[in-house]
Amino acid sequence: CYTYINPLLECDNYHPSPLNSVAQMQQKVVSYINTAKGQSKATFISVYFRDLNFGPWMGIDEREKFSPANLLRVPVMIAALKKEDAQPGFLKQHVKYDSRITKAVDPPSSSSLIKPGAKYTIEDLVNRMILNSDYEAKALLEQHLDAGFVMTVMSDIGINTTGNIDSIVVSVRDYSGFFRLLYNA
Repeated sequence: CYTYINPLLECDNYHPSPLNSVAQMQQKVVSYINTAKGQSKATFISVYFRDLNFGPWMGIDEREKFSPANLLRVPVMIAALKKEDAQPGFLKQHVKYDSRITKAVDPPSSSSLIKPGAKYTIEDLVNRMILNSDYEAKALLEQHLDAGFVMTVMSDIGINTTGNIDSIVVSVRDYSGFFRLLYNA
């Protein structure tokens, strides 16, 4: 039914894996975290691992909430792909980059690969946002997609979207839902 993404995955296994390999990995990760904290290299670390083929998982403070910051690129990409499913040809639409509009959101970075006044396809902006971590491409996509649509995609995954997109907090476990969705698409 969906060409680019599945709406949600088949089922979840909400119990940590008793598999020996996952348990051994968890012991090693806990040891590494304790060493890093002991050396003042980190104050808090949250880890979530899930085998996407078979479902076993392990977590360490996996429900702790963080600001996703640059990680919001993934739901923006998924929203663009979902829009393509609903409106074939959406990814081929051209958008003109007006840096005055993007500056209102955040100052353009000097490392941006998109240029003011140039036109880009939605597909090109998605690629630039993901492959080059281009903030301006992300901001332009958010404007073209509508923040409400991106929030709906996040909500569909199970992320609490109370407030606006800049106030979202998410656990590493919840965020992993985006990768499960993409993997199973």
